Formats: sequence, C-alpha cells, structure tokens
Amino acid sequence: MVAQEWFRRQSIPWTERHSKGVLSNLKMHVYPDLGEIPISDISKQDIISTLRKLEAEGKHETCYRIRQKIEAIYSYAEVEEHCTGNPAKGLQQILTKPQPKSQNSLPISELPEFLNKIETDKVTSPSTVLAMKFMILTFVRSSELRFAVWEEINLDSDEPLWVIPAERMKVPRTHHVPLSKQAVEILKKMQHYSGPEGYVFPQVRNPEKAMSENTLLHFSNRLGYAGRNTIHGFRTVASTVLNESMKWHPDVIELQLAHQESNKVRKAYNRAEHLDERRKMMEWWADHIDYIMIQD
Repeated sequence: MVAQEWFRRQSIPWTERHSKGVLSNLKMHVYPDLGEIPISDISKQDIISTLRKLEAEGKHETCYRIRQKIEAIYSYAEVEEHCTGNPAKGLQQILTKPQPKSQNSLPISELPEFLNKIETDKVTSPSTVLAMKFMILTFVRSSELRFAVWEEINLDSDEPLWVIPAERMKVPRTHHVPLSKQAVEILKKMQHYSGPEGYVFPQVRNPEKAMSENTLLHFSNRLGYAGRNTIHGFRTVASTVLNESMKWHPDVIELQLAHQESNKVRKAYNRAEHLDERRKMMEWWADHIDYIMIQD
C-alpha cells in the first residue's frame, strides 16, 4: 500500500513507458517477497534476500534499479511515519555493479566515408536519407526524432529551434535543440514529403504513422555497417568530436545530449540552459560535418 501511494505521487512527471516499467518491476520482483509484510517489519536481510535472487539470475541492472526504488519508497515511508529507518540504504555497496551498456558507434575516422555513402545512395527513400542526415546533425535519441511533430519546430525565426516536450524525453524535462542552417534546410526539404503538419519524419507508405523504429538502422546496415554501428552511436561520435575539439564547455555538450546531471550543484547551474553557446556549437558541428565530407 505504501509503495502504491509512493508510485501515485512520484509517477506524475514520468513518461508512460517509465511508469509501466517501474510498476512492472515492483509487481514482478518485490511484491511477491515483501508485499504482504508490514513495512515496518521488513528487515535489511529481507531486502538483501530479494535482491540476491536477481543477482543470481545475472539481472544486475534490474537489481540496481529495484534497490533504488525500494530505498525511495522507504524514504517516502519515513516522512509519512509509516516506519523508522531505511533498511535499503547503502545496499549498493554489497551488490554487483551493473556493467554499462555499449552502443556500437563508428570510429571517428570512418565518419566521412559513412556521410558520403549517405550522400551518394540512390536506393533509399529520400525522406529516410534526410532523416539520417538530421539525426547526425542533431544527435538526438532515435525516438525523439521519430515522433517529432511540426508544431514542436519553429523555422520562421532568426534562431530556429526545436522544442521537444518533457513527456517525450528519457529524462522528463523539456529539451531545446538549436537548429543549424543545414538542419533547417533538411526540414524544408522534408516538408515536400511529409507536409506542414503531423510527423516530421513519417513512414514512407503511411504518412499518418511515425517512422519505424528500425528504419534508420536498416539504412545503416544496407550501407555496409551491420553490427558495427547503431543510430544511438551517433550521439557518442558527436560527444567525442565536440569534447576533443576543446571549443565547448563539457556542461554545454551534456546539456545538448540531454543527459541527466547527477551532481546537484551542476544541475542547478545548468538550468541557465546556455542556449546561445549551444547554438554556436550546433552550427560548428554542422559545418564540421560539411568539412569532413569535402575532405574525404
């Protein structure tokens, strides 16, 4: 009952997908062992026993996330005076840390060749080619691009901007994507295929639906990069180039990648958004893409 009360309050700003994932994990991995025990009677060893089951199955990422949620539920329960103390606190020290997931990305040295293969491709739908170019220029997450709608984008401005609403972001906060002149040019070309309303990058055969999840990956695979490149990997490439250029503050790069800031002080500082510097950075990145294509 306490967990459900915590969930109702905490899940308000979450995306539907994240909410379903949290609730599913609690129902599958926590409630069977702990759900019927009064919250004040659950011991640290009870929680450890529940988490160890997941570790034994090799589900270290799930174990890590569930421990976080149990600790958060107990923090809420303490404030509401349902219990005294938090038996889930500090347990990360005795649990196996999950290994970070790797997303295959092209070596920087191969990016010019990839870009030129896109440019010279004669088989793929023009709208898919434009979507791939836009993905590289903006280095957003795949779902953020696929479900983009024209009402999020302002092209009729001296400072064109794409504003992605919080509910479509992995980290639930509004994300601003300054649009370079190259990105604006792509969007104007896309209007010939998708029209001025609805999805910016719809399915070729059904404009009423968003581009399929694997469209861009299949395009990359057809170009000869199967198993060596993912669409998410372009975020890694952009991050690497921008950081190694030494032209941009790391906080600005992280903001443009829409990463969660773990340090509370830096998180507060970053609320300034740094849009002016981010716009300059995005223009530099687009010009850099043009330059390396010419050099290849």
